[in-house]
Amino acid sequence: MLASRPVTTTTNTAVPGAIAAGALAFGAAGILAPKVLLGVYGLPATPPVRFLARLWGTRTAVLGALYLASPSEDSRRRMLVAEVALNAADAAIAAAAPGIPLRARVMAALTSAGFAGAGVAVLAGAV
Repeated sequence: MLASRPVTTTTNTAVPGAIAAGALAFGAAGILAPKVLLGVYGLPATPPVRFLARLWGTRTAVLGALYLASPSEDSRRRMLVAEVALNAADAAIAAAAPGIPLRARVMAALTSAGFAGAGVAVLAGAV
């Protein structure tokens, strides 16, 4: 079972730290530069879309910060499980989103799937 293996004693701690740093960076982009982030993904930077990008950015940055601030292996593991779940859900939602440009769907699905996959690899002890 994935939940029984400590994150820091059986895996390379650089990988989960990089996942958390990536979450902070993407989150900060969503909060501080939503027009830029939306432009990269090919989405319109209208006020409602920028608002939602900031909400997503806040949740993503908080997830990364909570991992980095977690005081124990158990709490870091729980945060990594949450990261995998959120990114897997984001990937599925992005891939199937009707009415969203193909570029945005593919980029969002691949980005989220990449973060989820990295988290799964850490949890499984593969890295």
